[in-house]
Parts: sequence; C-alpha cells; structure tokens
Amino acid sequence: MLLPDGPCPRFGSCYFLLKPEVLRRSTFSYMDSHRNPPEKGTLDAFDDILAALLAESFERDFALGITSIRPKKLIDHLKSSIGKPFDDPSPRLPDRNLDYYIEAQVHGAIHLRDDVDILVADPSFKGTDTGTSLERICKVFDIDLYWHCGFMMSVFFKSLKCFGTCW
Repeated sequence: MLLPDGPCPRFGSCYFLLKPEVLRRSTFSYMDSHRNPPEKGTLDAFDDILAALLAESFERDFALGITSIRPKKLIDHLKSSIGKPFDDPSPRLPDRNLDYYIEAQVHGAIHLRDDVDILVADPSFKGTDTGTSLERICKVFDIDLYWHCGFMMSVFFKSLKCFGTCW
C-alpha cells in the first residue's frame, strides 16, 4: 500500500523493500501466519489473498490499514501503485497501520546485494553510530536509503490533586 511508515510498523521502525524477483520465492498469508489464516498463496496463486483483501474492503470499508477504501478504490489504488517508483516517504505522515498486512515469507537466504533495493530507516538514527552503519551498509551494497518522517508521541499532562498521601 506504500504507506510511509512501512507495511507493518509493529515489527520495527526500519524496513527493507526487496527486489520484485524475490516475490517468486515467497509465500503469503492474509494477516499473520501464527493465526493460521485460510487465505494463503504464492505469486502465481494469489487469488485467495486478493479475495480476502476485496472482501475486507467491501465489508468493512477498510483494507490493510487504509480507511474509507471500497473495492473499486482499492483496485484503482493497486493498479496505480504496481510498478510505480518508490517515493521518498519523509514528507508524509505515518499511517500507523499496526495489525493489517499481507505477511510474506521469503524462502531461502536474503542477500543485501542481490535481493534488497531500498532501506527505509527511522530518522532517530541520523547522526548516531547506528545511522552511520546503515549509511555505510547501503553504500557498500548499493541499496537506496530513505528516512521516513519519524514517530512522535503526544504527551498530555493533567493536573492531579492528591488527597492524603501522594506517590
């Protein structure tokens, strides 16, 4: 869905985008495989996954974390996104799609030089040893590096009145 904070930010604030040919050695499940969903497939047998995605958009007006997306709008989005070059995610706000995704399991080794196109990293690593290491890895393995907009938690303080003992 090309969300700026990645396909499933619950599993980390940085993510790789793999080369399209890796799809040929991947299997997919609609939602998390630990739930043993009935919708599973491969790139050549993707009908069950697509059907579950369309059913969710029809029944819930929601798909993969995007609200207000009915089947026609979802199909139009997918058609316009497939094959589109990756856009810098840094100017876009995070979507926080935590629990809705198509899980991909890559079979076999993943090699940075052969299988990875892009690393999208959390800007909190900029100017740190970790950020320097990420930049070096991308340079050595010819991986494009992008920084997303980052995450910030809003904090609200409410005045508390203590009666008796305060902690």
